[in-house]
Amino acid sequence: MVSQVEGGEVAEGVKDFVGGQAGAAVAAGAVILDGRGRVVVVNPSYKDGWELPGGMAEEGEDPYTAARREVLEEIGLDLDLGRLLVCDVTPPRVYGRVLMHFLFDAPVLTDDQVRDLRAVDPELIGAAALPAQEALAALHVRVSHRVEVALRMRESGECAFLVDGVATGGPG
Repeated sequence: MVSQVEGGEVAEGVKDFVGGQAGAAVAAGAVILDGRGRVVVVNPSYKDGWELPGGMAEEGEDPYTAARREVLEEIGLDLDLGRLLVCDVTPPRVYGRVLMHFLFDAPVLTDDQVRDLRAVDPELIGAAALPAQEALAALHVRVSHRVEVALRMRESGECAFLVDGVATGGPG
């Protein structure tokens, strides 16, 4: 028996084999800047420090869709995100299982969007557009490094693959 999936057919035996493998958790977010180069960050109530708009993917949700949904849920902006800037794989020793973080580029916010920027998710204390160095300092060290690399990738037009924040096989 064969199952139809987007992009072609996959034999049931292969589908069963892959479906039975250990999986990774997926988190996705967006690197959102304003016209002055400030980085949009959010302040979660449930932990210290600031974060990028983003969060965990829901069951069956791809990283791009998760990032768009999280941005909308957290700061109320329905943004057509751009290309992938960074994929950072955090090993299981940190969270108890592999966590794959995907950061996507976003369109530059208008002055009106920045003026109206606010946290709409009740789990957030606030949202702000901070100068890049201030934003990097406010982020958790793991997130800060990932965002620093993402900002470089945004400028270079490349994409970085990181393992626990360290570039592996390419730009970063």
